[in-house]
Parts: sequence; C-alpha cells; structure tokens
Amino acid sequence: MSARSAPLPPLTKAAIILNVKQEQITSSGTNWRDQWGSFSTVYANQRVLIVRVGKVGPFDPNVVLRWYFIGRDETGRRMIYDGGARAAVIKPGGSEILLASKTISETKTRENTAPTTAMGTYYDFYGNTGTLTVTMPGATGGVRKTGTRPVGWCLFGRAQD
Repeated sequence: MSARSAPLPPLTKAAIILNVKQEQITSSGTNWRDQWGSFSTVYANQRVLIVRVGKVGPFDPNVVLRWYFIGRDETGRRMIYDGGARAAVIKPGGSEILLASKTISETKTRENTAPTTAMGTYYDFYGNTGTLTVTMPGATGGVRKTGTRPVGWCLFGRAQD
C-alpha cells in the first residue's frame, strides 16, 4: 500500500492597508487674566484622522474600520474619550475616509495672590523725612488643569464578515 498526498490549494495573502494622516484642530480662548498673572484659559480640542484604505490580495473589498481616540484626564490617567466603527468599501486604487472625534475641553487656571503695598516714613542722616511706598509681589500659584486633553488614537480594520 502506498500513501499519496492530495495537492494543497495555493496560498493567498491579503492585507488591508491603512495610511493615516492626523490633524488636530485646537482653539483656545482666554476667559480672564489680571495684572498680577492669574488667568483661566479653555482649550477646545478635536482630532481628525484622514485614513486612506487600500487592499493587497484577492478578498472582498467590504471592510470594517474601528477607531478609538485616547486622552488624559486631570489625574494623568489615559482614557478613551471617543470611538466608533464604520463599514467601508475599498474602491480600486483605495478609498479615503475622514474620522473625527468629538470636541473635548481642557481648562488651565492659575491663581496668584495680589501684591501688597505698605507705606512708611523714612529719615535720612541729615534729618530729612519723606514717605516711602513699598510693594511686595504676591505669591505665584501653580497651574491647575481640569478636563481632558487628547494624546493619541488607535485604528484597525478587518474584512467584513
């Protein structure tokens, strides 16, 4: 008795190509600022990804893209602040898809104490007197951040089931 092997089907390789160009849209507005350096500023941020989707190999051009936008909260922890999924059809030569995050805001605030002024009388060696005004600068406070700031994104694609 002899063993025979059946011919194996040819191997096919296929891949989805994701080429991403990132754009960040940021606007800021100063809420208030005083003469000794205190301020409050709000930054509104939105991330936009321009994704060029292509394919290599013979497979169905229907794909699903899934994405997540990642930010950091005021404690410094990473978090997913937006995400989604979208079905797409890869056209011959590739397709371009625009993905935009929701707008998030971060506020930076610093509160300094006001300078203090003291007045007094001085006497010099010759017996002259005068008024002296001394201004002491106030304490500089630290910058406090609240809200979420964008730090990255994650994107992947797969063939649609």
